[in-house]
Amino acid sequence: RTADTDAFTVTFSESGIAGGLTLPLGLDGAAGTDYGFETQAWNSRTGAYETTVVADSVIPVSLKPGDTSLPVRVVRLTDSAEDAPETVSVTLLPKGDFYDLGDVRSVTLTVSETGEATEPSVTHHSADYSPADFEISLSELLRVIQLYNGISYYCDPDGEDGYRFGEVGPKTCAPHTLDYNPQDWRISLGELLRVIQFYNSGGYTRSVGGEDGFSPKK
Repeated sequence: RTADTDAFTVTFSESGIAGGLTLPLGLDGAAGTDYGFETQAWNSRTGAYETTVVADSVIPVSLKPGDTSLPVRVVRLTDSAEDAPETVSVTLLPKGDFYDLGDVRSVTLTVSETGEATEPSVTHHSADYSPADFEISLSELLRVIQLYNGISYYCDPDGEDGYRFGEVGPKTCAPHTLDYNPQDWRISLGELLRVIQFYNSGGYTRSVGGEDGFSPKK
């Protein structure tokens, strides 16, 4: 469908969405990596929705129990002085057996080009927490290796980095930013090598075009 707006809603046919679900989206048009998505994530600790902006095209799904609608908005991640709005097409992509797609899978949106950029919600990497300084220390690297060796992980608000390794536990928080290819509540060898790359390079920076939203420090 077409809409004179930059927002749309993903509606699920039933409540009780599995924790850790993500939605891959396709973004067509001239937008490229200048655009990301803004959505709402339910925080069970505060009992409220929080705005989340992601720089890639994978939307985390975290709904209040009983809710079935997820609002999504296309936002610019870089400043622009252009006056002309841009038309983009967003498509919900399949994801194996995680869900079945309905009849309406895409929407055409009109996005304003003028104004300041929207900053991604994630400013620091999840592995960078003690302190969060855009560098990966040896102790922080060893913590990620723990999560890798633990096969799987889950949310633990009392944990040193907000997570705990293990198969069984709540998955109602935002996944670890290292868990991205694919996002499956496990740290793979390839994902572990990514944070080792940050450690060896002396740090990292945010990067809209990075495979995980970050790039090694140069």
